[in-house]
Amino acid sequence: MAVTSPELVRFIESEFQALADPAKAAPMQAYMKTAEPFYGIQKLERARIFRQLKKRFSPANRREYEAGIRALWRLPHREEKYAAIQYAVQTPALITGKSLPLYEKLIREGAW
Repeated sequence: MAVTSPELVRFIESEFQALADPAKAAPMQAYMKTAEPFYGIQKLERARIFRQLKKRFSPANRREYEAGIRALWRLPHREEKYAAIQYAVQTPALITGKSLPLYEKLIREGAW
């Protein structure tokens, strides 16, 4: 079954919105010294979602892989950027030099 970026984005947004904790979001944003918004989801909670991400959204090819990374990366919250990075590393077979321009984009834009 093909993975579509809209499905992937809906999954991440839905899971993150369900776990959003505004009381944690502001301190996380302040700690990271960024204007980028946070949901307030801590690492252990994100890890559970990322395990589901790997099971449910395995890209079949490079096109799906890169489209998924880009779709998640465009989302506004820091945790969604973490999801893009997780999606990028969860399929080792697709981590090749062919994706270097995309990885460079993530590194440059995510130089937190």
